[in-house]
Amino acid sequence: MMKKFMICTSLKCKNNFELKNKIKKAFDFGSDYVEIRLDYFKEIDVENFKRIVKPFINKCILTYRLNGYFNKKLKEKKNIIKELIDLKPAYIDIEEEYYKKMLDLIDYIKNENIQLIISWHDFNGTPSINKLRNILEKIRENGDLYKIVTTAKSINDNYKILSLYDYLNSNEKNKLIAFCMGEKGLISRILCVFAGAPFTYASLFNQKTAPGQLSIIEMRKIYEIFKKF
Repeated sequence: MMKKFMICTSLKCKNNFELKNKIKKAFDFGSDYVEIRLDYFKEIDVENFKRIVKPFINKCILTYRLNGYFNKKLKEKKNIIKELIDLKPAYIDIEEEYYKKMLDLIDYIKNENIQLIISWHDFNGTPSINKLRNILEKIRENGDLYKIVTTAKSINDNYKILSLYDYLNSNEKNKLIAFCMGEKGLISRILCVFAGAPFTYASLFNQKTAPGQLSIIEMRKIYEIFKKF
């Protein structure tokens, strides 16, 4: 029997009102996880946020990007994130680029025994296989999951990114989430779970947080078709 392929729906919300509506819809449409992009919030009412998210918290990824609409000083941002970490979400996603600026927050995350995703993005293209392997070596030192997402300029870029799964041993493949963004990267976004990724990413309807995302409904339909083969 073919395993169920896991999908995380990435949510961008400006406020808690939008979050409350979107998080329920994401799970109703078949999401296994939701990624809450904290950087899209303009303000966060922490107590209300906790009430909304708490019923789903073991299926939530809280993703923090240093640059975003969340217009606070870094220290204030970290304090708010710490309060949200107390909810004990399934994962926290931090970009490798800002890892050194976040060391105090990362120590806090690890002390709370929360799984850490270290992510690396390239919005302009896909590096060589050797460079991708070097990036993977760097982020696997610190993350519980390693996320590498590039932009496909050609179909061959899908081969390069998916080849990273062969670089890892069988016990570690399910710690890597690697695929390409953009229309030409769609195939790796779909196939990464076949290669070993614990889950892939989708959007809610057409509310994309990255180029080339399919909606959760489209992704679930595609995986249902695969089950018939």
